[in-house]
Amino acid sequence: MFDPIHDGHLFTAEEARIEFKLDKVIFVPCRQPAHKRENDLSSPEDRYLMTILATSNNQFFEVSKVELNRPGPSYSIDTVEEFLKKYNHDVKIFFITGADAFLEVDSWYKSEKLITLCQFVAATRPGYDLNRLDEKLWKFPPYPYRLLISEEE
Repeated sequence: MFDPIHDGHLFTAEEARIEFKLDKVIFVPCRQPAHKRENDLSSPEDRYLMTILATSNNQFFEVSKVELNRPGPSYSIDTVEEFLKKYNHDVKIFFITGADAFLEVDSWYKSEKLITLCQFVAATRPGYDLNRLDEKLWKFPPYPYRLLISEEE
């Protein structure tokens, strides 16, 4: 969502890019988050511009308006499907998110399909209780996920 984007997002994106040998990281500010109240957010265009400014000095970072150009709530499944279509299914998509958000993935719209289309990278913060992730993962069938443990304070 990036409201506002901060160094933690940038650090995590760069760490994931290096760790998983990603060609690029595409930041996708959403128009209308499905799990957040709209009146608590900056405007979608402001979040997009903040993300452009924050990522402009990294040649491996890109910002997409894919969710801003789509009306209604932003659903990750729609975005992943759109990227797969755009790249003719010739790419492997890594969905980088925070471990806290990943713990809620089964409440996301069409989550069962989403987890078959991409690999999740669940990024933690220092001091994060990894047992919560372990408890969540046993519920899922084997599917691709990775854990990125952040050492940055």
